[in-house]
Amino acid sequence: IVYLVWKRNIRLNVQIKQFVETNKELYKIKKQGVGNKSQVSSSSQSKGEDQILILGWEELMCKQKRYTNLQLTLSQIAKELNTNTSYLSAQINQNYGKNFNKLVNEYRVKEVLSLLHGEDMQMYTIEHLANKAGFKSMSSFYGVFKETTGVTPKQYLNELKKQMVNSSVS
Repeated sequence: IVYLVWKRNIRLNVQIKQFVETNKELYKIKKQGVGNKSQVSSSSQSKGEDQILILGWEELMCKQKRYTNLQLTLSQIAKELNTNTSYLSAQINQNYGKNFNKLVNEYRVKEVLSLLHGEDMQMYTIEHLANKAGFKSMSSFYGVFKETTGVTPKQYLNELKKQMVNSSVS
């Protein structure tokens, strides 16, 4: 189970990197203000703006790890991306098939999984790692973790420890 979750996270990270790479040009154009908007049809302009918004979202979540902020809100992110909450929420739903809170919590679970696989994972409690990843409620963390991975954090950690013991014995 641990291996499958880990493998899925790697695949998702690769997909995110590919998405960002293929859309860097749009991001550069938006940042530099290059381009004549009158030459672009409104539907392709809208699609381009949607992609730029999602690139901005990816920048804030993947590179800057804003999801680790315990007080993170849709309103804060919308403000940083120069848009409104309704439009950002609609784009998140359209591009990821889930709402803001669910998506942010999935980023947080991935962060906890990453921390659990780190060298110093035994130095910290699961609660500390969850807090570090942005969860302010342990009941929320446990529920989201189980929903995302299919096991509780304790079960995941026990499996991980077993794998480490087995790999060190081999």
